[in-house]
Amino acid sequence: MTTRYQKSQIEDVARILHDAWGEARDVGGLAERYMDDTTVSNLTHDFADLFAADNPPTCLHCGQEAIELGDTCLVGGGIGAPHAHTQGFDPEQFLVACGLKSEG
Repeated sequence: MTTRYQKSQIEDVARILHDAWGEARDVGGLAERYMDDTTVSNLTHDFADLFAADNPPTCLHCGQEAIELGDTCLVGGGIGAPHAHTQGFDPEQFLVACGLKSEG
């Protein structure tokens, strides 16, 4: 799948938002960039949604996008096996990289 965003661009956005989030927490909710912690959080989630829409999780075996949780894959694991939705952008990992969530 072709995506609009390169890994390095996503990493740059994560770094900028991580720094802004740290600034907002360090000075009681207002970053040096004049963004409060709520604004930084909202922007981070918006970018996560944007990147996920551009590169949605797809099944490792058949390439189908993760549309419904109950879908089964006819290619990998036999009939009735769940899709292996491992490829694509991971919003949770992005939120961890930005400092909004903890790992695990």
